[in-house]
Amino acid sequence: MTTEYSTKRQALEMGLFYGGFEDEKLRIEKLENLLKSKPKKEYMGFPQLKHPIEVYALNNPKGDKVKIGIGTFREGYELWLIHPKTGLSLRA
Repeated sequence: MTTEYSTKRQALEMGLFYGGFEDEKLRIEKLENLLKSKPKKEYMGFPQLKHPIEVYALNNPKGDKVKIGIGTFREGYELWLIHPKTGLSLRA
């Protein structure tokens, strides 16, 4: 079942945590930078989506590539975890 986040910020912060940003100080710093950036917009291969997903691509502290998607969902936001090589995506 998809988790609904009240704000885009909450969804993105959880995505960063899942993506390997376990240190809170580093996660908040990265979060602030991402919120100021202009993410790529994609439909994730799902033409039935009413709004595109904002996709953020970055390297985590271990140097692994991470892709996080944020989209509107019900009254809030949803989080997508995206495999950087295959594009396989999962709503978390």
